[in-house]
Amino acid sequence: MKLSKPNVLILVDWFTPGFRAGGPIRSVSNLVESMQSNFNFFIITSNKDLGAVSPYDVEPNVWLTVEQFKVYYSDEAPRIAFIKATIQDKNIDAVYFNSLFSKDYTIVPLKGLKRLENCPRLILAPRGMLSSKALGIKRIKKSIFLLLAKWTGLYDGITWHATSTDESIDIKNKFKKSAVAEAPNLGVLPKKVINVGTKISKVIHIISISRISRIKNIHLILESLEKIPQDRRVNYTHVGPIEDVEYWQECLLLKNRLSKNVSFRYAGEKSHVEISQILMESHLLMLLSDSENFGHVVLEAFAHGVPCIVSNGTPWKNLSQRKIGFNLPIEDIHEISAKMTYLCDMAAVDFEQWSVAARKFAEEQIGNEMNLKNYLRLFSGD
Repeated sequence: MKLSKPNVLILVDWFTPGFRAGGPIRSVSNLVESMQSNFNFFIITSNKDLGAVSPYDVEPNVWLTVEQFKVYYSDEAPRIAFIKATIQDKNIDAVYFNSLFSKDYTIVPLKGLKRLENCPRLILAPRGMLSSKALGIKRIKKSIFLLLAKWTGLYDGITWHATSTDESIDIKNKFKKSAVAEAPNLGVLPKKVINVGTKISKVIHIISISRISRIKNIHLILESLEKIPQDRRVNYTHVGPIEDVEYWQECLLLKNRLSKNVSFRYAGEKSHVEISQILMESHLLMLLSDSENFGHVVLEAFAHGVPCIVSNGTPWKNLSQRKIGFNLPIEDIHEISAKMTYLCDMAAVDFEQWSVAARKFAEEQIGNEMNLKNYLRLFSGD
């Protein structure tokens, strides 16, 4: 094992200051921020956010130093010749891909790099794209692609990065002889937590953070709010881009059915810094997705001292035993509403116990020493 820090080249479609792509941006951002003392990271990414026309206010096509890592914001799909030159010039030990289906940042580069005589370690994080729920979206197109990938050996010889045991199983189900390394997604602790003194009995501020699409089940939150007793007061805010306009119109119809004791605000798209500020003003995060590979917003909420109600489709389990939230079946609207009401009824003294427990849980997750060992093993192969 080399004594110097391993050099890792990361290929990812979108990176900070972008935020529209959600989880993958947070996954890579938290990784490099948490592990930059242990690895030399070089990131090649687009100079535009997901779906954006205008580029970031950064100089493109040059290596920029950000903290202790370097970023290359490309104004076009990265050329394989440039990627190969980077591997040679930077003495790259591992190349880390962050999408299963990205043509420009996974498929084309992966094909080209596998032809190298001294190819570095190739690692692919599918980011939940092999879950049954994810594969059910555009099912035929994805099925054909995966069959072709197996037939051509596109993913042969790589190491798969699974962020959970469930994802390891998903990978093995599709690529039975694959090499899989598990290392959980990482988080970053904010310096401040919510002011629990603002929580009064029978009043609650609820937030949900996700792109607006059917798989996120925002309508179930609204349906649950319909059943909140009318002597409670609820302020509900949703943050995230509108991906499915038709679905959003359905949600607005449900919003119009809410009682006067429930207020709803759509805050639109927000940066990570702005989301942190909104979390500071919240008492509860809701995430009722059909499935989530990780759910960064859940860990971020806990880190701010905010309890969460999540679906059974997320990897966050046994929350009620820790007094940090609830993981519930999305079919049971009455139970979801009952748990909302339970947290709503808490006064500051009781709510403080849940808030402190949420922060402590986040500290345990983020400060786990096994994370470093897992990522050392992932990127070095030792």
